[in-house]
Formats: sequence, structure tokens, C-alpha cells
Amino acid sequence: MASAVQNIITIEEKKCDKDKLEKVIEMIGDKKTFSEIMHETQLSLFELSTYLEVAFYQSNHDPSIYVDTEKVTKIMSELKGASFPTLKEIKSKYPECEYTDIRTVRGVYFRTKRYYQKKSTSKTNKKDSVEQISLFGSVDTQIPAIEKIDITTVPYLENEIKKLETEHWKKFARELFSKYTPKQFFILPASMSTRKHHETELTIGEFDIQEPKKLVKMGGKYYHSIRVLNQLEEMLETDNPEIWDYKGIKVINYVYGNEFSPWQKDAMKVAALSHDIYSGGVKDEFDPNMKYMDKHHAHYHKKELLPIASLLPEEEWNTYIAIVDNHMWKWDPIEPSIKFHQGKDFDSVEECYNHYILYRMVKWVEFADYLASRRHDNTIARLRQALETWYYIKGNLDITPDNLDAMGFDTMEIKKDFSKENEPFEEIIKIVLGKEKYEKMNK
Repeated sequence: MASAVQNIITIEEKKCDKDKLEKVIEMIGDKKTFSEIMHETQLSLFELSTYLEVAFYQSNHDPSIYVDTEKVTKIMSELKGASFPTLKEIKSKYPECEYTDIRTVRGVYFRTKRYYQKKSTSKTNKKDSVEQISLFGSVDTQIPAIEKIDITTVPYLENEIKKLETEHWKKFARELFSKYTPKQFFILPASMSTRKHHETELTIGEFDIQEPKKLVKMGGKYYHSIRVLNQLEEMLETDNPEIWDYKGIKVINYVYGNEFSPWQKDAMKVAALSHDIYSGGVKDEFDPNMKYMDKHHAHYHKKELLPIASLLPEEEWNTYIAIVDNHMWKWDPIEPSIKFHQGKDFDSVEECYNHYILYRMVKWVEFADYLASRRHDNTIARLRQALETWYYIKGNLDITPDNLDAMGFDTMEIKKDFSKENEPFEEIIKIVLGKEKYEKMNK
């Protein structure tokens, strides 16, 4: 589930008077009507909707006290969807639902991933004990996973986990890779085609026959993930507030305002390492005869990793899922759940701000993945500069492979890097400059 509003419930809590909130929670337990609650607390209907959301978040009250179960199911279905909807979007889809209905259910949604539909001994108040409505499903009954992979035998991995800044993300990463990652991820090539990824990512790895938890040769898919992490770390450096001296010995200044928090950086790094763990499906066995990677691999994390979701705060889990869910972006058969232009549709500055924080995190990992998968990632910057220099001197793009060779390029190698050995060089120029810029310069 991808929450585009990371801190929404915290923001709503801050709007509530503590004494009034306690009274609202008490009156909900007594099954008082909205009119009675508003009269007793002197809240407007608009204010009441905020208090209801926070009250149902903080308590164990059953939303069906005020919202019929059919509406609860509809609203929760929207909240659990691929993209996190605004209140207006839910209201527009289900006009029969009042805002008080929507916010009551949303309060339950934010409560916990273990809100039961089955019988529970937890009490809604001191007087009553009721059955709870399960909206997330129980993970308590699942058998603890066993270790499948000794991650100390996986090159780079343990060291990268140690470099994470928060302990809960380190624990989550170790559980993820040792118990919940299909073994085939570590031996898969990055692509079943030799024309898609960098040559270093096309290797097939292997595990030790005598010690099946021990990786003796890493595959290209895992190595691709390491390259994604390396790309991401380079990109994150631009947002690091520290400015070092030219020798790189000491920090001489700080520029704040663009930095990520420690857990946000950890979420992106773990997502970079684990975004492709289900590329070959959820099974452990690698099928060397398969023609394609699983096109839905970005969307299995939210189910397969649910048993360890509780290792993370819910906001951080939702953020991680949003990142891996959207890492394929326009190449995913499923529409991306978060987009830049959605920011204009939010009701408050806080919602818009949180949307763009999440959007930025999603795009950072998606872009790192894109760059790491390109065979030409080290060539493209030099080639673009050469083309733009030619254009500003000559006023045209009538540049030939011989011209580029004279500048120190090997055009045959460039074609190979772009997997376009048999296509006109003009096609590579279009890719390097971008279609719009190419058309403008080629008039």
C-alpha cells in the first residue's frame, strides 16, 4: 500500500485538544450520537471529523459503531489500493459516504496492520467486549520463516546493511534477505536477453552444493541491485548538507533544506537493493529456460514481506512499498500510483509537501535503477556534451561517425553500448539529446 501522505495522522493529532479528544473517545465507547458528542464537546461537524479520525486511530473502537460495514469495506478498499487517495477522491467515487464515514475508517486504517475481523479479546471500552473487523488480516498465525541464505557469503550485502543509519532498518534488511528473498534472486542474470543490461549484469550465479545457504558466485540480477545502490548513493550526495574542503578532509560548511532523514535514506537504500528480488517470481528455484522476467515483480513485496512489516513503523513500511511498487514507472504494466502532477490536487500544504517528499524518494530509486541498467551510462554525458558543442559551433547536427571518431569517440563501441549496432547513428543522437531537444536543434 502506498501512502502519499506520510505524516497525516500525526498532523491530525496535533489539531486535537487532548481533553476533548479523550472525551470523544469515551463518548464513542458509550455509543453516543454525533449530535451528543458535538453538544458535549462544543465541536463543529468539520472539527468532529478530525476528532473521529484521531479517536479511531488511538482507540480500539469498531468503526461499524457509526459506519455500516458495506461502506467500511468500500472505503478501506480504496485506502488499501495501489495509490493513496485523497478524501475528495473517495467522496467522489462513493458520494453516499459522508466525510465523517471516510475519516472514521481512515483512522482505523492508520491504526495498525493487524486490525482483526476475527474474534478478539481486546475491548473497545471498559464496558464492552466486541468482535473486531479485520481490514488488514492477521500475520500473527504465520510460521516464523527459516534462514534460506547466509548473507555473510553474499558479496557486499552485509557491509551495505551495516552502513544503514537506523537499527530497525538493519534488522528489516537482514530478515528480508536471509529469509524472505527467493534464492534465485542471487543467481539470476539481470536480464534473459544479452541486449538489455550492462555486460557485468548478465552472469548466472550459483550456490554451494554441499552448503546450500552459501553463495559461491553472485548472479547479474543481484549485482545490478548493487549498482543501483551505488548510483543512488551518488545521487543522495547532492542532497547531503555537508560541504567538504577541496582535499576532502574536513567539513567547512552546511547547506540545509534538501536533506533526507536517516530512515528515509535507509528506506531508499533497502529498496534499491531489494526492488528486483521477485524478478523471477516468488519461488526459490531458477528456471534457466524462462524467456522473460516476471512483469509484475514490483508488486509482490507488499504481500510476501508482510510478515516482517511490523519491524518498521507503518509510515516507513508504506514508504518502502511505494518505492518498490513504482520502480518500473512507465515500463510497468500497472499504472504508477504516485505522479508529480498529483500534488496540485491536495487540500493542504502539508499534504502537498508530504506527497512531494514521497515522490522524490520514489523517483530517486527509479532513476538510479534506470541509470544502472543502461549499458551506456558512462558514455552518455560525454557524447551529449560533444553533440551540443558541435551544434553551437556549426549551427546544425550534421555530425558523422567520422567526426565523432576524430573527437576521440569509438562510434562502433557507442552503438554496442546502446544496443543499436545495426541502426542509423541518428537514433542514438535522438536518445542522447531527447526527442524534444533533438527536433528543436535539427530544424
